[in-house]
Amino acid sequence: ALTLSRIDAFLKGSASPSVTWKIHYGPDPSVAGTVVVTAGTVTTVTTSIQTVTTFDNSTPASGDTIWVEVTAQSGTVTELHISLFF
Repeated sequence: ALTLSRIDAFLKGSASPSVTWKIHYGPDPSVAGTVVVTAGTVTTVTTSIQTVTTFDNSTPASGDTIWVEVTAQSGTVTELHISLFF
């Protein structure tokens, strides 16, 4: 198994951009999977990096698929960058 140590995120955009997102993992992305931060993460940072280090579930199994679900967006978002560190 892997252990997630941090997630870094930032946006590019205008008009007060905001994105709410969740990282999931599991053997099959066609089902819900396990959510890393159950409540999701809101990112509004455009000039620096937002770091997340508190997780509800941080140990995907070797071979699991990891994916992002965007649950809300406002403003003009042109890019969302998310980096996972194990």
